[in-house]
Amino acid sequence: MSENDNLKSTTQGIETERFCPRSVMVTGGAGFIGSNYIRYIFNRKDFVSNVINVDRLTYAGNLENLAEIDKKYGNQGEKRYSFYEADITD
Repeated sequence: MSENDNLKSTTQGIETERFCPRSVMVTGGAGFIGSNYIRYIFNRKDFVSNVINVDRLTYAGNLENLAEIDKKYGNQGEKRYSFYEADITD
């Protein structure tokens, strides 16, 4: 069994390789949709990547939405989550 066998899946009899990025960047991750998406991907058993959350923290962004994620996966935990306050339009 090769090291890449765990990255393969079969759909309708066709073997394909799963895309497994090293990092995922989420823009607007402190908002309602972004924070729920981050929670969703961390809850997946097959997700082993890092998450980089970039948010401008305007009216919709609230870091309290991700306090539990930061504690478990941030600098105090597995070190797979990081947050950057930035405007992607700059």
